[in-house]
Amino acid sequence: MKNNASDISLESLGLSTRVYNALIRAGARTAADVALLSNEELSSIPWMPADGTSEVLHALMCVGLTLSESNQGGIAHMNGARSAEGMSGESVLPPEVICAADAWIADQANANLLREIAESSGISYCYLVGKLPIAVKTLQGVDSDALSSALLDKMRWYAAELAEDEYRLQGGQN
Repeated sequence: MKNNASDISLESLGLSTRVYNALIRAGARTAADVALLSNEELSSIPWMPADGTSEVLHALMCVGLTLSESNQGGIAHMNGARSAEGMSGESVLPPEVICAADAWIADQANANLLREIAESSGISYCYLVGKLPIAVKTLQGVDSDALSSALLDKMRWYAAELAEDEYRLQGGQN
C-alpha cells in the first residue's frame, strides 16, 4: 500500500452503489481503510456482492493501492472506527434494520412503488432507496403485516417534504 494516497475518500473510487454501501456498512471511510484489508477479509464483508472484490481491486489499483497480503485486523480496525463514530453522536443503524430495508426493496412490487413515488415527486429513486433504512428504523414498532404500507406512506411523506424543500430553495414560496 502506498501512503501518499491514504486520504482518498471511498466516494472518489467510483465504486458501484452496492460495493460502496457494503464498505461503508463495514466501517470503511477511505481507500486506505480498504487497503488494510486482505482479500479474505474483503470477500467476507456482509452485503459485499460476489463481484465486489474484483471491483475494489481494480479501483484500488487505479489510485496506486493494493490490498494487504495478510490479515492485519482491517475489519476490526474499521469496526472500531464505526463504534467510535456511534459514540460521538452519529447514529449507526443496526444490521437487522439494513437487512429489513434491503429485503423490502428487493421485492419488485415495492421497488416499482418506490420508483413511482420518486417519479411523481421529482426526487431521485436512488436517494429514496438510500433513505429506506432510516425509515425502517423509525417504524420498528410497527406490526410486520403493516410495515410495507407504513413504509410506503413514510417514503411518500419524505419525498413530498424533499420536493417542497427543493421548490423553496429554487425561489418558490409555497
